[in-house]
Amino acid sequence: MKAFCLAALVIVSATASGITPSALVWEDHFASDKKHPNTLFSLLSLGTFRAELSNNFGARMKEWLRKHPHAVLRPIVTRPPVMEKGPHLKMVFVWITDGGENLNVYLVRQGCVGAGQMLAVTDEDPDIQREFGLEKDKLQVPIAEYRAVRKQLVEAEEKAKQERLGIWAKSPEQRTGD
Repeated sequence: MKAFCLAALVIVSATASGITPSALVWEDHFASDKKHPNTLFSLLSLGTFRAELSNNFGARMKEWLRKHPHAVLRPIVTRPPVMEKGPHLKMVFVWITDGGENLNVYLVRQGCVGAGQMLAVTDEDPDIQREFGLEKDKLQVPIAEYRAVRKQLVEAEEKAKQERLGIWAKSPEQRTGD
């Protein structure tokens, strides 16, 4: 119960403090703003700096945000400093939602990025923790909500693969040969 209340407080405070997707400066999946100079926001959780993105990732994202002017930023995981030169810097993995719609799921469904890059390091995916040697993330959303969105992400990727959208347009053999 304590964890749920803390997660709810973080979500409310992030939204109440005026952090909205439109208030941030976006470069692909990263965002920043002058009010939070020590925070780097990211739509991706894993492989953030080496992500395979479709050529139209930014355009699809801007299109979705334009159609969802009331979307909010949902902090999912806050990670410690990402660079030794900036010990006060933190990275916040976020979902951007508008009611029942989720930009992260939309981008995966359009083939702009793989679902695996949107996952946190949790007990749900112990292979990720072992493979990358990462500490388990402390989720800032209830686990039931995380599981539901995780399921949507995985299903969205399967559909994008079936339809050969975006990064899935090439066969696996062609993709590894690039």
